[in-house]
Amino acid sequence: MASELIVQNLKGPASGSNANKIIVPSGHTLDASAASFMPEVDQILQIKHVSWDTATSNSTAYTYVAITDSAITITAKGTNSKFYLTSACNVYQDSLGNGMNTGFYRGTTLIRGTTGSAGDTWLGSGNVGATPKHGSYSIAKQYMDAPNVSAGTSLTYKVAFGKWSAGTTYLNYNGYNGTISDFTVMEIAQ
Repeated sequence: MASELIVQNLKGPASGSNANKIIVPSGHTLDASAASFMPEVDQILQIKHVSWDTATSNSTAYTYVAITDSAITITAKGTNSKFYLTSACNVYQDSLGNGMNTGFYRGTTLIRGTTGSAGDTWLGSGNVGATPKHGSYSIAKQYMDAPNVSAGTSLTYKVAFGKWSAGTTYLNYNGYNGTISDFTVMEIAQ
């Protein structure tokens, strides 16, 4: 027959070899799977990851496109959590002067990325001379988002792929650099 113990706080002994410890004996499990368990501030609550190999291009100057296959929907476990976003994308430019970069969307809002000539620099732009006209790169991007939402709120993040001026830029372009990119979202307790 199961029993129920109702307590406000649990404490280990204040002294001795197991001071300030509550020990679950070997062979036993403390099962909190049906309860909410909140780690300390700055600890990871959950991690979501996606890899994709779909090729994407961008031909419009000073714009970003949201990479549909990079979408991660995450439901906040904590209130006012921060979300650490990190991506590693393989990109290619086909001509002089068409620098590129990556960023992030939350929903339909660009939360990290260059706008025009401000913000982050454009990678691989052709301002330094006539060559090289082509280039393949791996772009790593990180961002800490603080959307200030309540536990239970669902957020959708996507990688943003931006270009600077002339020509076309490509992400996961077959034949140049890698054709698989990665995106990870971690919820950080606050």
